[in-house]
Amino acid sequence: KVDRVNGWMPIGSAPTTAFRGTFIGDTIRNLRINRENSIGMGLFGYVQNFTAKNVVMENAEVKGHSLTGGLVGAVVTAGNNRDESYFYDCEMVDCSVEGSEEGLSVGGLVGMLDQYAKVFIVDCSTRGGNLSGAYNVGGILGGSGRYSSAFISGSMNESTKVTGLYSCVGGLIGVADSLYMSLCVNEGEVNGGALANSQKDVVIVGTGGL
Repeated sequence: KVDRVNGWMPIGSAPTTAFRGTFIGDTIRNLRINRENSIGMGLFGYVQNFTAKNVVMENAEVKGHSLTGGLVGAVVTAGNNRDESYFYDCEMVDCSVEGSEEGLSVGGLVGMLDQYAKVFIVDCSTRGGNLSGAYNVGGILGGSGRYSSAFISGSMNESTKVTGLYSCVGGLIGVADSLYMSLCVNEGEVNGGALANSQKDVVIVGTGGL
């Protein structure tokens, strides 16, 4: 569903209606989402037991409040079932993904990994464009819930600029609980947030290359 003001309404627009299935081999160009007061924004809003293969997104502009990603807003699971989702050979090219100044979890590919959920991200990349948000901002994956597990291999932020206003900002991952990473590279610019204390000192919190 698309409207002229807000653009695309994500597939699986609520956790209770999360998309379950496989999305294979397509190129999505010029996706527009302008829903800065909404959570779960992306081509897909919420997914569960999901697989994406050989998906390319070019020149997307996605604006949401929280749980905002280029391809998927949030990967969810049913209770503590440890449901698994997979991303293989997915590319984000010249995309802009933006969360609000108060929101959580912005990612180039996936905004948020739900509590107890598992995600496997293999040979995925971001190139060009920019990501921005308040907390938990990452080039591939933004935020992760408690007891979640992320397995990331052969993936890369080639040149996407990642900016967080406050804490937990990374070239590939904003924040993770259990994280397993191999053969991954960040070459994008990472700008971490600053928190001012009562003495007006500025402290950089939770900013890293990966």
